[in-house]
Amino acid sequence: MQRVFRRGALWYSRAGMRGTLDYSRYPVLVVDDERDNLDAFRFNFQKMFKLLLAGSGEEALALAKEHDVAVVVTDQRMPKMTGLELLRALRTTRPDAVGVIVTAFTDVEVLIEAIALGHIERYVTKPWEREELRGIIMQAIERFHLVRENRRLTAQLEEYAGLLSREAHGAHNFGEIVGQSAGLKEVL
Repeated sequence: MQRVFRRGALWYSRAGMRGTLDYSRYPVLVVDDERDNLDAFRFNFQKMFKLLLAGSGEEALALAKEHDVAVVVTDQRMPKMTGLELLRALRTTRPDAVGVIVTAFTDVEVLIEAIALGHIERYVTKPWEREELRGIIMQAIERFHLVRENRRLTAQLEEYAGLLSREAHGAHNFGEIVGQSAGLKEVL
């Protein structure tokens, strides 16, 4: 079994092998009701990330059902559905997706509460800095990757533990032996 740890964007195994995380493998859903903002995302990030663009919360929910979304970057104030409402709705279909709110308004209390409750990972104010937002998205993808890898390794460990337990007990069921003597209790 390999243990993996991170330094920056590089991943190292216990054997010392390193590789880079391919950020373009993880879909990033960007939601904004203003077309110019979606175009800015496409222009700045289409070469680095696999972008899925949505102009509304409803459109975003439909895209999230079709794709295994790693990160959701959403505007907070949109008609019909706010960014927080969207992220709450997405928890049922994409519970591992990492939420990032982009907002021109400073609803600081609401956003801090959302971070504390685990609804969003970060929030960014508009106008955003390209490098800052790029770094935030990369960290969100890394978090998504680690959650999935942790789940996979936990399942693998449980499988190994079950196999070892079956091998140790073999075909014998020692739970059916009955007795009260001190010698039998010691053996059991």
